[in-house]
This record gives sequence, C-alpha cells and structure tokens, in this order.
Amino acid sequence: TVSMAKYFFDITQPQLAQSLFENTKLSIEDPSFCEQYSGAFPVISVSFGECRANTWEDMKVDLCALISRVYRDHRYLYDNEGVLHDDERRKFLRILDEDPTAHYKFSLNDLTALLHRYHKKRVIVLIDEYDKPVNEAYRHEYFDDAISFLTSAYSGVLKDNVHLEK
Repeated sequence: TVSMAKYFFDITQPQLAQSLFENTKLSIEDPSFCEQYSGAFPVISVSFGECRANTWEDMKVDLCALISRVYRDHRYLYDNEGVLHDDERRKFLRILDEDPTAHYKFSLNDLTALLHRYHKKRVIVLIDEYDKPVNEAYRHEYFDDAISFLTSAYSGVLKDNVHLEK
C-alpha cells in the first residue's frame, strides 16, 4: 500500500522504517535494497480518496485542505529558522492556514523543491486515488474546472520535475 511505501522510504523516520521492515521477506531476500533505500528519501504522500463534493467550490476546499495536510507533514521546514526564504515562509504559512487565496495548483511541485533543497536528496511522491476528484467532477458536472486544476497540479509535480527520485 501507499502508506507502507511511505514508511519504507521516509527520511524523517529512518528508525521506524528499519523496525517495521526488519525480518520481512524483503529485508531477508534483498538486504542491500533495504540498506540503500529504507529511510533514505523525503516523501510526499497524498491520497485523494476523501475528495467528494457536489460542486467545484466544495471540491476546491477539499483539495486545499488536503494539500495543507501534506504541508503539515513537512512543517519542520517552516519551523526550522533559516530553512525557508521569507517569500517561501509566507507561501508555506498561507497553505498551512488553508488560505483560499494561496496558490495551490503548483504547491506540491514547490514542496518537492523545498524538500530536495533541505534534505539534499530527491523526493519520492506517492499519490493514491488520484482519479477520485476527476470522477467526482464528472459525476457532478464541474469537470472542466477540476481538470484545469488537477492537470496543473499533477503535471507540475510529476512531469519533468527535477526534484523527484525516479
């Protein structure tokens, strides 16, 4: 599952990764893989499974809240003095606060850049149920608005992103 992959790769909790995967089939059959990759990468993990809305306005609120939760997972970037530049701190805080005027379309891409710079490691992005908002948009007839937002968000974070581990 996506959460298992997050725990395996997550650089912020390497001891947890080692303890969870200790004596598993993977660690027994391929210990060098575990040594090399376990707890070795910053991870952005997002699940769109809870995104259900009858209108684009409600879906956008859900998406902004979801992105804010992802940013909270990496709040240490904001809390550690000197990690973010002043403009980055302002943007980060607006997303943490779920400010509706914040620019969310490219915020996951921005977060990969911040994580890469901080950890000096490329980022793993895990996306679960990516199609849920699209299906909801189609069912409730706000497809064009949703596709515009999601295409920018997905392609921004996944396509040609130099900050991703591939």
